[in-house]
Amino acid sequence: MDRYGGAATADSERRLGEGLAALHSVTADRFGWCHDNHIGPTPQVNGWLAEWAAFWRERRLRPQLALAIRRGHGDLLADTGARLLEVLEVLLVDHGPLPSLLRRGS
Repeated sequence: MDRYGGAATADSERRLGEGLAALHSVTADRFGWCHDNHIGPTPQVNGWLAEWAAFWRERRLRPQLALAIRRGHGDLLADTGARLLEVLEVLLVDHGPLPSLLRRGS
């Protein structure tokens, strides 16, 4: 898919891959960002954490689960989400990505 939503071409797919690789090539010593931002209209907290599982749990998964529950998505989601938050580090024990900058612009 090109920049304006047109059909994908071999060149646009190559440029997308190169752009993603460039974003991932900028690494850091921890996960997060120095500024909070938004995912669409939803605020996203980005404070720094040293461990990937803790960052994903506290900065991404927990806030999204809380938002879904506040919006009435039910007890099953709350219960399942709570269990996932409890075991997340065990599930991700062998997953150790490097912190990388996944944003463009300032």
